[in-house]
Amino acid sequence: MYPEMKQLIIIITLTTGYASCKSISMNVGIPDKFAANATQMKITGLHGMRIKRHLAFGNYQVSNVKTGWVFSTGGPDRNSRITTEERLLKVFSLLHENITERSRNKYQYTIQDGDGVAEVYCMEKTTKESVTTETPYGTFGKTKDYQYSFSAAILPQTIKDEPWQLVFYNSYDSRNDTAHKFWDHPYIAHEGYVTNGTIKINIRPIITDKVITNEGREVKTLTKLLMAYELNIDGGVIGIIDVFKDNIWIYNDLDKDMKLVVAAISSAILMRKLDESKAA
Repeated sequence: MYPEMKQLIIIITLTTGYASCKSISMNVGIPDKFAANATQMKITGLHGMRIKRHLAFGNYQVSNVKTGWVFSTGGPDRNSRITTEERLLKVFSLLHENITERSRNKYQYTIQDGDGVAEVYCMEKTTKESVTTETPYGTFGKTKDYQYSFSAAILPQTIKDEPWQLVFYNSYDSRNDTAHKFWDHPYIAHEGYVTNGTIKINIRPIITDKVITNEGREVKTLTKLLMAYELNIDGGVIGIIDVFKDNIWIYNDLDKDMKLVVAAISSAILMRKLDESKAA
């Protein structure tokens, strides 16, 4: 039913300008087989003021947006006992602290395409644990672990009236990090899906450092970039959320109700406020 594409191809084009000045034009390379059977929609209203946001793409309109403030807490982890290590650090005017920061955000809205309507309720949370060292020469810090979680309830107002649950989670743990060089991208574990109990839609972040020059030569950028999210069912792509160029692609052969669900997933991901990649 869906195009069999296990992996979304990313193409980053490197172009050479006048006077030997080089500029990089980065685009999500949509596979031809999918693009020929999908509709591309430009996103409007995504940037700018968040208070009265009117997100739209194609025939889909987001309305009745209700957002709150992002709540953040954080501070040093205080232990009742001072260790020998801490005493030694104080002798050399060094302050060593473990800090935990937490943030959370909630929002809800309605999305419709003229006929179909869905209500969407979202929540996202982050927890970051880091260690900082203050010296006479400055403050130095390192992230120990970082967790981001995003969940949403999608309630289509259709005859089927099947609720969908979205779960997206990523985690960084410095003990499992394979990045050793300055420009290496930290190892972050990802997991994401949407389900109504019968159908499962997988959410796959597309992160890449591959660059294709005009001559067709493949080189690497200094760091990896999050370019898009792929939505697939059993490896068959049904949607692409291009976060770099603000485009949404939806597979044409989906029925109207499923297209509305894909549009709701896409808008929920796009309207998040917290940084899922802060570990980097």
